[in-house]
Amino acid sequence: MPMAVFFKKAMSAVPRFIRAFTRSFLLDNGKPRNLAMLALLLVMSWLVTDIYHFNTLRDIPVAVLDLDQSATSRTVVRYLESSTMIKVSPRTPHSPQEARQLMVSEQIAAVVLIPSDFSSRLKSGRQAEVLVGADMSNILTGRNVTNAIVSVLATVSAGIRIRTLGKMGLRDDDALPRAVPLLAEDNFSFNAARSYAGYLVPGLLLFLLYVYMTLQYLRVIRSEGDLLEKTSGLLGMIAHGVLLGMFFLYVYMPQQELTVHSAPISMIELLAVGFLTLALFEVAIKLLFRQEIFVIQVSVFLSMLSLMFSGITWPVDMFPAPFQVVSSILPFTPIAHGMRILVHFPAQSGDLAHVYALFIKQGLLCLSLIFLALAVAAMIHMGRRMARRRRTARENEG
Repeated sequence: MPMAVFFKKAMSAVPRFIRAFTRSFLLDNGKPRNLAMLALLLVMSWLVTDIYHFNTLRDIPVAVLDLDQSATSRTVVRYLESSTMIKVSPRTPHSPQEARQLMVSEQIAAVVLIPSDFSSRLKSGRQAEVLVGADMSNILTGRNVTNAIVSVLATVSAGIRIRTLGKMGLRDDDALPRAVPLLAEDNFSFNAARSYAGYLVPGLLLFLLYVYMTLQYLRVIRSEGDLLEKTSGLLGMIAHGVLLGMFFLYVYMPQQELTVHSAPISMIELLAVGFLTLALFEVAIKLLFRQEIFVIQVSVFLSMLSLMFSGITWPVDMFPAPFQVVSSILPFTPIAHGMRILVHFPAQSGDLAHVYALFIKQGLLCLSLIFLALAVAAMIHMGRRMARRRRTARENEG
């Protein structure tokens, strides 16, 4: 083909490429059902972020059963009331059975039982115990309320210990090290505020976007048009998804006092590569299974499983070996890992090397499956043609 003819055909394809890209980016030029899906995504994403508005748990209801009724036990209660994470319930149980019933009915998350010999044991220099019972059916609430109560009791215990040692004749300088022998200073990385919302919300936002993008890719793949138009449509959807992802991370999240600590360009790169890998993944599924209904079912099933397999809800290292393999295949896994780094830490060059290495492996796997599916389809097509020719030849002979 002369170079001039080739150049002319290439240039004639550019407007068609741009039209397909723009149409896909604008969701088939704003078809009502596509706009409705976009609106549903925006509403659901906002609800997800607003649920975790307070970022950290606070005012967890706790009941105190004070059987001692001494000045020392009332000091413990006052310290508990001063904690921001827990809130002492005004309803005081009169027995362990009543406290248990309050916990079962979810009116309280924990009960602190101060025994009747609490102050007498302290005065006699013996070890005093406080019983803490927490509802661990909700492990997040149970662990947080237990840690808060134990921290308060440790502070009160140190004060009581210092006062007791002082009564024994020790000076404050000598009593303090014996009462508080070790002081640990917290220095948390990535999620310094230990916010459960800061840990979960970015992953949930991108998960909802991931499911949305899966459905949109299926729409483009199933649409009419040649290879050029479908490729342009997928690229348009990638740009569409990146824009939505940046909107969620830099508009929705700051409304809940959650901040991305890395440069926006790093997040754009992660989203673009992640959605490109997802597009290859969906094309591979379409070519492998072919039947449209089954392709949709498989795609939606895998996208819904991706949140659990990504490591957001449970560390991937703790998965059984076969599930770790499944996790490494799903495109949402590297997106979730990279997002966690970029959101919580000012990432530098090389910090996401392992994430992009996984993207490359997934991309090569998807391309291999695509070529395999095309080769098998070509062989089947060739076999059918040869069978038709043989049948035609037999009919002509007859």
